[in-house]
Formats: sequence, structure tokens, C-alpha cells
Amino acid sequence: MGCASSTPEDKHVGFDGVSVGSGHRSKSSDDLAHGFKKDAAALSEALEQELRSFFDAMDGDKNGEVSKDEAIAFWGKNFAKVNATAMFNEVDEDKSATITWDEFLAFWRNVVASGYSEDDLKEEVEMMKAGGSWVDFNDGRTT
Repeated sequence: MGCASSTPEDKHVGFDGVSVGSGHRSKSSDDLAHGFKKDAAALSEALEQELRSFFDAMDGDKNGEVSKDEAIAFWGKNFAKVNATAMFNEVDEDKSATITWDEFLAFWRNVVASGYSEDDLKEEVEMMKAGGSWVDFNDGRTT
């Protein structure tokens, strides 16, 4: 499974990527800006809906937060721990061991602000929802 995004430095984590890098739950996406670009991009309604669907698919107990165990269960046998760890390293901004919708959305806004097209992101999200590996986007953060 290849990376559809337009930046060659992207890395998939897991079977097809081989590359692995190294609070309060009520924070809004504006409060999470310290680790992300301050001018994070707005997302289209279609992309936001796709991201919401991905987030909800990982939120096994439907409590509005994704735990690492839920992320591992989501990825199943496709290098689940590697994918979940990579995602948490990039998205869990407050290091609370859960990812909130605000954190998740702030991460993706940062990716768009880093120059990725929404079409590329939709394709990557669809592949991850189908069990593909977490992608390390070239967005100033690392897995």
C-alpha cells in the first residue's frame, strides 16, 4: 500500500512502511496549538466528516476519546501496536493517554497547513480506515 500524498518524505508505519520514529481532556483545538502550527488550516466539511468517521471507528466504547488499547484493537493484526504508538506520538498533544476529537482535528488541520491536499488526506484516511498503516506526514511532528 503506497502513500498517496504529494510529499516524498512521508512514512507509513507498519508492514508497508517499515519506518518507526521515536492533562486535561477538555482542551479545545485552539488550546492545542503549541505543538501544531499556529496558522493551522480550516478543513472542508467533507474531509472533516471523513475524519470524524475514522475517529469514531477507533472509539470502541463510544466515549468521545480514543485510548491506545482502542487504537490497537482498531488496527487488529496490521502492526497494531506500532501504528497506535505512532499515532499517539503525533496526535496525543497533552499526553493524557487518550486522543480527543479536538486533538485529532487539530492534528489534521496542522497536516493541511503543512501543504497536503485534502484529496490526498481523504485517500490516506480511507486506506487507514481499511486497516492500512498510520502515515508520518511531513508536518513538523514525528512518530
